[in-house]
Amino acid sequence: MMPNPPEIIPSIASQIGVTTGEVEEFLELSKELEILYRGIRRPEDIPSIESGGIKPKPLTPEGKCSFWTTGLRTFVNRTRKCEGMATLDTPWFDYGVAAMVLTDRKSVQRYGNIEWRESDEIRIPFTVPREAITIAKYRPGCNSRESRRPEECRMLRTLLNYLRNYTNGIIIPAMSYVE
Repeated sequence: MMPNPPEIIPSIASQIGVTTGEVEEFLELSKELEILYRGIRRPEDIPSIESGGIKPKPLTPEGKCSFWTTGLRTFVNRTRKCEGMATLDTPWFDYGVAAMVLTDRKSVQRYGNIEWRESDEIRIPFTVPREAITIAKYRPGCNSRESRRPEECRMLRTLLNYLRNYTNGIIIPAMSYVE
């Protein structure tokens, strides 16, 4: 079971270097817009995503699928209650080393059905094509946790502005980068 959101949000904000209010707004807008997130760990994977989108991995215990998250699950795992370990195995802190990829429920469901759950992991058994995703890349060279902290702060604020514009009807093309 995931930690209670009001208890964990200040810790998430502190780790990223933003305010609690920014994390709360990010989560609220993500919920309202039904945004899915996927972290990209290796920079060398980005060119194939740019050309072909996110393809399902063929060999997972769950079958052929790609893993995405919604809401608080983007920052916090479901199994660890200990605050120091709650961010392990998450798209934001572990898998999003090179980039974060985002899409929304409606865009994904143009290509197939998914079982939507808020603040959870979503398994998608089909390719999410390039035209249905936005790639938000980190600047190169942010490999250690300490060197990434300023980038995570910049990334959260950039994505928050992206989501604010999205809700105001200013659709940023899915093929764009958020930098």
